[in-house]
This record gives sequence, C-alpha cells and structure tokens, in this order.
Amino acid sequence: MKPASTQHAVGPSAHMGAPSASRSSATTTSSAAWLEDVYSDVARGDLDAALDVLMQNFDDLFHANQFKQANSLLRHVDLQRLDVDTMVGLLAATLPARQELSQRARIVERVRSRLERQVPERLDGLLRGLD
Repeated sequence: MKPASTQHAVGPSAHMGAPSASRSSATTTSSAAWLEDVYSDVARGDLDAALDVLMQNFDDLFHANQFKQANSLLRHVDLQRLDVDTMVGLLAATLPARQELSQRARIVERVRSRLERQVPERLDGLLRGLD
C-alpha cells in the first residue's frame, strides 16, 4: 500500500482514464455501490483509486444526462467518509455540470465547512475555481 498523499491533481481531466477492471461505470451499477467503493478506497488510503472512481462515474452520469441521480448522490454523500483530497475531487468531478446540479451549491458549502475545520490554512487554494 502506498502512503496517502495530500497533493493530487484533481481537475476534471486528472482522472479521466478508463475505470479499472474491477469497477463498473455508473451506467452499469448502482451509484450506491460505486460510492461505497470510493469510501472503501479512502479508508484503505488508496486515494488515486477513489478519485478515479469519482471522476469516471460522475462523468458517465453526465454523459448519460443522469443529473437527477447525480443530485441524489450529492444530497446523500457522507463527507465524513471522505478525506480532503476526495472532497476536493468531488467538487472537481461535479464542476462541469454545475448548472444542472441543484445540490452542488449545498455540497460546496458542506465541503467548505469541513475544510475550514480540517485545513483552514489551505482552504482558499483547495477551493479556488471549484465553487
């Protein structure tokens, strides 16, 4: 297991490779299942895998015009099970569809609140361009 890093590229194109063979895209599996994969990856410290799953599955949802499902995920995501990198990754993954996601402003504020408590000195840099 590689050590967890606090420096990841989390822009919309940073993790747009194909999903790993063990992960299905959002169009073939329930969103709850892949979100649990994200939580498990974070718990194991495999942040690259967690970010890949987030980016790929939100991208798949957006390409399939599944904005209602994406909004539901944003409404129910458990930020306490994400680390700083994956919270920022969540905002980056949903940025391209921000106009279609009524729940995104709420999740931005929830992430901002958690980051203010966890890494106040990095808050501005982490959220720059993502809200």
